[in-house]
Amino acid sequence: MLFVPRNGKIIVMMKCRKLLTVLCLLALVCSLCACTRATLVPVLPTESADTKIFEIKSNSMSPEIVRGDTVVIRKCTAAELQVGDIIAMRPNRNNENSLLVHRVIHICKRGELPPNLGGVAPGEDGADEIWIKTRGDNADMDDPPFPESMLYGIVVDVIRTGNRA
Repeated sequence: MLFVPRNGKIIVMMKCRKLLTVLCLLALVCSLCACTRATLVPVLPTESADTKIFEIKSNSMSPEIVRGDTVVIRKCTAAELQVGDIIAMRPNRNNENSLLVHRVIHICKRGELPPNLGGVAPGEDGADEIWIKTRGDNADMDDPPFPESMLYGIVVDVIRTGNRA
């Protein structure tokens, strides 16, 4: 509807219904923008019988993995590992939630280890058991070797949620 007042200026007046329609469209566009932003937030994978998710509590693997990052760990055997893999081991076998996440630097049989590191003479009981030696990327020393029975799994994904500043 057009209205021409006495001063000659044309004023366009919208009916209330048209104004309401415009406001509804604006609200729809705003909500779509909000939904689009929400989908950009990383979604954590779900856990399964052989896949677990843990938050990293230290910087021993910095800069590769930092405190606050989340790792996805798949259970595996020592036969599946290679030097350079990042793994999780249970330093305390009674606490499944206490894990040490470090990089594999050596895989060997227990009979190949020196006695001061838990090794036994070839042919003795346990000499063929696989042992793993690790080290944190940010650590000065290697971790003591541990038996395959303490291996929890291999890190298959890192969700970078930690502070890298």
